Formats: sequence, structure tokens, C-alpha cells
Amino acid sequence: MSNDLPAYTLIQKTTDLEDFVRQHAHVPWICFDTEFIGEKRYQTLLCLIQIASPKGFFLLDPLSDMDLSSFLSMVSNPSVEKITHAGENDFRLLFEQYDTLPRNVFDTQIAAGMVGYRYPMGFAKLVNAELSLRLSKGHTVTDWEARPLSKKQVQYAIDDVRYLHPLREKLGAQIARLDRQAWVEDEFARLERARFYERDPDQDALSSRLMRQVKPRDQVFLLRLYRWRRHQAKQRNHSLEMVLPKKMIGSIVRAVGAGGKKGLAENRRISNRITKKYGDTFERMYAQKPRPEELEVLQRLPEEEEDDPRVETLLELIYQAVRYRCLEWNIAHELAFPRTVLKSKKVDPELEVFQNGWRRDLLGDALVRWINNIEDLDVQFGQSGICLTSKTAPAQ
Repeated sequence: MSNDLPAYTLIQKTTDLEDFVRQHAHVPWICFDTEFIGEKRYQTLLCLIQIASPKGFFLLDPLSDMDLSSFLSMVSNPSVEKITHAGENDFRLLFEQYDTLPRNVFDTQIAAGMVGYRYPMGFAKLVNAELSLRLSKGHTVTDWEARPLSKKQVQYAIDDVRYLHPLREKLGAQIARLDRQAWVEDEFARLERARFYERDPDQDALSSRLMRQVKPRDQVFLLRLYRWRRHQAKQRNHSLEMVLPKKMIGSIVRAVGAGGKKGLAENRRISNRITKKYGDTFERMYAQKPRPEELEVLQRLPEEEEDDPRVETLLELIYQAVRYRCLEWNIAHELAFPRTVLKSKKVDPELEVFQNGWRRDLLGDALVRWINNIEDLDVQFGQSGICLTSKTAPAQ
């Protein structure tokens, strides 16, 4: 980490922030990062926004109660490029708490994956590799809520943005040499869409293994229990685990289903505190008749399918083929073909992926067809080697 602390401006008033935005009305780019605290909270606490621009370094203090509207308008302004590293979490926070979507994004972590670095690549490692500078990450866990900020905190915060523009220039030049601007812009565009950040509030319940193991009435109670847990956490601004540890949910569902509040009291895995505090509530929740809306949610639960070793093996073969393809093109395979795609295909074999976009261009028609038609594939062993073939397609 550089030992010199550059000059910076601390902004804590709405009027000063509005002046900052006016002064930056015509700058071509800003680099920004955020510091926040998510532990023991339902809603993440935004503690600091650090910015580097052609006009210098700036620290915005959201804890000072200033109105961030003018800064948010800058984030959504397509004429100003927003340079980040792993900006997904920062943009997600701004979307969830301020309903703000970014426009004109350049993310150095994604760009690095496009030119051959592993994905995800840590900021300090990328700065070292591209700029030959060593950064200290000693303040990744610190009390960003404390005021005033210490000199070391300020140094750390500024270092997180001061090297973003040089990185953007170097990575951008490499991307241009490889003629991958369209691919990078395609990937950046995902960060600008609301659906990228939207979450199904019932997904935790629907993805629970227990949901497939219990009877329909218990399924309804499990759905209600997850919703109750989330509502309580939001009301108190406590983490979900503080309201009700996830490891207790299965025991609670089975105990209430078997004997109501008495079942809770008799279950040694459930604390007396939980039984005394919520026993009556859980009993009432279980006794209520299912509502049509709840039954509709439960209809989204995919039917359980037995693992098919053949499909799993074929998917793994395809994954290795994709990795080889990425090696040829010097692109991080973790970026091009996330493991979540394999999981999605196992859950829903009918799901079609990579129908368009840069990944289809990279992988080519044959690989994409293999991925989307896994049931049609076969492995053939011959003297000349092993090959994947289509059962129905005519021989080439």
C-alpha cells in the first residue's frame, strides 16, 4: 500500500454533495466503491462511498444523514462511466435500498476474466499483476460505522479506488487488442438490469431439502415459517439467524406438525426460549388453512428427480470441453460457464441456456447444442479416441 495519503474531500452535507455532482456533470468517468456492514442486520448499513475522478478523491459519508439522491443520479447517468471492481454487491445495495440501477459500467474483475485472469480475481492481486503495486487489505474487516474515520481507514478506502482507472486503461487496451469489446459490454449490461438483482423472497423455502421430505400441510407451515422469519428480521433489523437459526427450522416443523406447542417442548433440539416465546405463534400458524396464494407458490416447487449418473457424467464432460475452449481463447472458464449452469440443468433438463450473447459466440453452436440437448448425447469409444455424438443428428 502506498504510504502517502493523497488529498481528499470528505462530504457530509447534502448541499456539498449536490455541489460535487454539479462539478462532475461533464466528467467522462468516476471510480467508486462502498464500505458497508451487513453482519447482525437485515438491511445492510451503507457506511462510506469512496470516489476517484479526474477532479480528485472524495469520501461520501452516508451516516451523516445527507440525501444521496444527487449521487444516485450520477450512478444512473449513462454519460459518466462507472468503474468498479466486483461492483455487483455495491450496485445490488443501491438497487435494493434506493431503487437505483447503474448505467455505463466498467468492472475490472469481469474485464480481467475476459483477458485470461482467474475469475473472480481479488483487487489487490490484480493491482499487483497489472500495476506492480502491493496493497494492504488489513482493513477489510473494520468498524466502518465508527466516526471519525482513522487515517488507516481513509488510506484503505482511497486505495480501493485510486488504482481503478489505471486498471481500466490497461485492461481496456488488452480487450481492444483481442477485439472483445462487444463481449465485455454484453457482460457489463447484466449489471444494469433489474432482474439481475431481483430475488424471489420464497426461494429459501422452496430450495430447502426439507420441503421435499414433508407432507403438504407441513410444506405450507414451512413456507409460513420462512416468511415469518424474514418479516421479523426486517421489523427488528436483525439478521435472519438472530431471529431463528436455520438449523432449528427442520426440528420446529416436525415438532409442531407432530404435537403443536407440546411437541416443541418435548423436542430436546429446540430451546425452551424458542418454545416459550413463539410456541403459541407457531401453533396458530400451523393450524390456519392453506391460502390459495400459498398453494400457488408451492406449485413452483419442481418435482424431485432421481440423480441420473449418466447425465451428470455428460455434463461434466461438457464442462471440461468448455474449460478447454476457454483455455484456447484465454478467457476465465469460471466467467464463461459458471458451475451454477450445471446445477440448473440437473434441476431442469428442459432449461435452455446461452441462446444468444457472448457466451454463445465463444462456445460455438456445437457446444451450446450439447449443453441444451444433454439427453440426446452419447459417448462413443473407438480406437482413434473418445467422442461425444448426437443420437439423432446425422453423421457429419
